[in-house]
Amino acid sequence: MKKRFFNIVTTTGLFAFIFIFLFNTKRYSEVALEGLRIFYLNVLPCLFPFFVISKLLVEFNCLDNFYKVFYPVTQRFVAEKEGAYVFLISLVSGFPVGVSTATEMCRRGILSKESCENVCTFSNFAGPIFVIGTVGNLFDSTKIALILYLSSVLGGLLNGLIFCKKNVVFHPEKLFYLSEEKSKSVFYDCIYSSVQNILFVGATIVMFYLTGKMIFSFFPTLPLQIEAIIQGFLEMTGGVRLAAQLPYRFLGVFIASMIIGFGGLCVYLQCCAFWQKCGINCGKMLLKKATQAVASSLICLILLLIFGV
Repeated sequence: MKKRFFNIVTTTGLFAFIFIFLFNTKRYSEVALEGLRIFYLNVLPCLFPFFVISKLLVEFNCLDNFYKVFYPVTQRFVAEKEGAYVFLISLVSGFPVGVSTATEMCRRGILSKESCENVCTFSNFAGPIFVIGTVGNLFDSTKIALILYLSSVLGGLLNGLIFCKKNVVFHPEKLFYLSEEKSKSVFYDCIYSSVQNILFVGATIVMFYLTGKMIFSFFPTLPLQIEAIIQGFLEMTGGVRLAAQLPYRFLGVFIASMIIGFGGLCVYLQCCAFWQKCGINCGKMLLKKATQAVASSLICLILLLIFGV
């Protein structure tokens, strides 16, 4: 019964999307181009290099240098030392690169499935280039950007304290090592795989941005703060842009922290594409992203009261 209801709702929604687009082709073509510009200007330059570099580091087993520095932080959440590298790459690049790296290590036999799920619980947050660069420019404040980035990271760690139980130490039966023949094509393989991943990210951003604009066309008098929350639930960048336009700065930053903590359904579906490769329950991860949004917003509220915005 539930499956049938889901199919009916999905089919209705898809046909509604088609008809709305067909009868307003010019308008929504421009909206789609705007979504592409958001991807091209704010996401592509930030993520693509890290997709490539993180894959190369995993392929060449260059992870040993990161354990001593970050393992004291991550050992509370995950037994394998390799989890420290995922935390580092998430700190630098944000989602979905951290999730992509964790699932790649799981597929290689470097992380267990349970540890991969744990790593994705506490290391799944927005990257500094996006938050400090893009979001900081939207709010015209580096101080606000730093508060939002710190809230996102601490929200992820708090999420780890809530959900992660340290696993029994995992002893991998097979670690992946490059053969001489394989190493000759590894750069090509990493570039090709990264292009596929970044195109998937861009496609989801455009589709969710477009969907949000279609929904709002039926509610032209919707308050800006509600519009920001709904758009942020669908697609993070568009939601943060609307939050930055709120006249009351404190409320705008608070809403932005909640949006960044969750990441939007757009980012969630990007991560699901990686989680499914390792058999991780996406429904459970959606709950964890919801609690992370709450944790990040509460931490942001405290920081705003301390530092004053």
